[in-house]
Amino acid sequence: MTKYSGTEILTVENHFSSGLYMDIDHHVLHVHYPYIPCADPLEQGRHTAQLVSRHDFSFFEYFLTDTWAHRRSETAIKKIISCLNFFLEGLTESLALERHAVIITSDHGNMEEISINEHTLNPVPLVIITRNEQYLSAVRTVNPVNITDVYRLIVCMHEAENKIA
Repeated sequence: MTKYSGTEILTVENHFSSGLYMDIDHHVLHVHYPYIPCADPLEQGRHTAQLVSRHDFSFFEYFLTDTWAHRRSETAIKKIISCLNFFLEGLTESLALERHAVIITSDHGNMEEISINEHTLNPVPLVIITRNEQYLSAVRTVNPVNITDVYRLIVCMHEAENKIA
């Protein structure tokens, strides 16, 4: 995907200025590369807002929720939820939500029921954060109710954006 988009693959060394590592606060990264300091999730959110504002579409997959839920570590889950909260605070306070949208969802549940070690069929949230009226109109048009609707929503948002550009 990176090759065909005309961008370079980020290395550990250059991800700080050009990308966001899957481990927002760098605790996992720090274990493997001790010279890399841990990061403040709030600042990482602010930094990410600057990065994504340069692009038409950015995708960030955060799978540590899944990883720690399978391990059934309540302590780790509380820590990553806190990390995500601060990250999203920094992102949404710094991102021009009149021009951008943040979409948060999951392909399955499992963190909400750590008593089992499997994915669940429980409903998962779909959170859309924006102040863009065209994007909000797309949400009303698509009326997303399952994971397959997220793709249609993104396409509809992109089409709405191109109509006003």
